[in-house]
Amino acid sequence: RKVNGARGSSVAKNNSVRRFINIEPLFNVIYQRAVALVVRKALSKQGNDLHDGQTIHRELIRSSVYSTLDLRNASDSNIFVAAEALLHTGCPELWAAVRTGRSYTTILTYPNGHVEEHVNCKLSSMGNGYTFEIMTLILLSQARVVDTRSRVYGDDIIIRSEYAEAYAKHLELTGWCINPSKTFINSSFRESCGGFYHDGRGYLTSYD
Repeated sequence: RKVNGARGSSVAKNNSVRRFINIEPLFNVIYQRAVALVVRKALSKQGNDLHDGQTIHRELIRSSVYSTLDLRNASDSNIFVAAEALLHTGCPELWAAVRTGRSYTTILTYPNGHVEEHVNCKLSSMGNGYTFEIMTLILLSQARVVDTRSRVYGDDIIIRSEYAEAYAKHLELTGWCINPSKTFINSSFRESCGGFYHDGRGYLTSYD
């Protein structure tokens, strides 16, 4: 059955917060994953392989030259017009593929049974097959402008401390929101991809 777009839902992020997701049409997801695989290969060629990205992030946080940044509601903050401005000029073929597979509307069903269809202002939510890869690509591209050694895994960002403040301000200008509780700039403590490191104590085990 042909539908106009995605269906809104949510999943538990932790014990107190739920994460908004889109339930995408089946064939859209298949197409989106094909786009994601192309982006993954391109990221790997730039030294930002997502296959072992989490492991590398957890290793890099040992170095005090780096800062770690995390974003709040990152997948829902990737604004469509900002993504278009950043991707269309640099790679029009990729942007055409992203637009083709994207859900332009999301249907929300309320507890009382009321149904509304909304036009999406964000590029995509979690649940979309390329959200993670496209978000990584955009954030890494912005980071590499100031630091060629930076790395990004989703919205987990590692960048040399001397560039971190300027990069954070630039991100906020393009619609992203820094999560101060999980961002550590010029700090003896760093966190990324589930790894926690303190210069005076080494790796730490943390439970949410």
